[in-house]
Amino acid sequence: MDMQGLPLDAEEVRPFYADADPIHDFDHVMRVAALGWHLARAEGADPEIVRTAALLHDVPVAGTAREEHHVVAAEQASSFLVRRGVPAAAVDLVVDCIKGHRFRNRGAARNSLEAKCLYDADKIDVLGAIGIVRAFAYAGLHGHSLWHCATFVASEQDLAAGTWPSTPALEWRTKLDRMVDSMHTASGRALAAQRHALALRFCESLQAEYLQALSPNPLNPQG
Repeated sequence: MDMQGLPLDAEEVRPFYADADPIHDFDHVMRVAALGWHLARAEGADPEIVRTAALLHDVPVAGTAREEHHVVAAEQASSFLVRRGVPAAAVDLVVDCIKGHRFRNRGAARNSLEAKCLYDADKIDVLGAIGIVRAFAYAGLHGHSLWHCATFVASEQDLAAGTWPSTPALEWRTKLDRMVDSMHTASGRALAAQRHALALRFCESLQAEYLQALSPNPLNPQG
């Protein structure tokens, strides 16, 4: 494939993330780019396409809700790459990767191996020690409580039926704990499983400490 206009210098995209929150900042982008390169090499995908998509996948746009950021970021990436003279075939692959990287975008096809690698790389970064830090950074940014014991042990039925407070416990139960099963590549699944195990141990330890501190009635959903 003609790769005119690539590779990108990471410093070229750093200004795009100057106003990003600490969960989706330039450091996150660089971690995903490194993970994506590693997965692409392991899986036989084009590492430069994955790296380029990673560098541009979370470009923040003022007024854009997180629910739509994958669409807007893809549009921004397309314009940026076209201006650089990157061939249409490469631009299309990068755009496809970015459109498919969001976990809650269940309808995304992710047909290309490159899109699968970017998705896996982005999701691996929500697991492990880094994932824990990001989850609690998000809670602090939005004024959420640190933990909610009842959420952590709720049945799937109760979790789906009830309204639970926004805490890292809810993020764990509804997203992070399910991430390994959402992986598309063997390499991504193996790395995600390792990081999931670490994050689970932390959550279990935190739950135990909360239970001890909140005794005798720690599982009151209103507490």
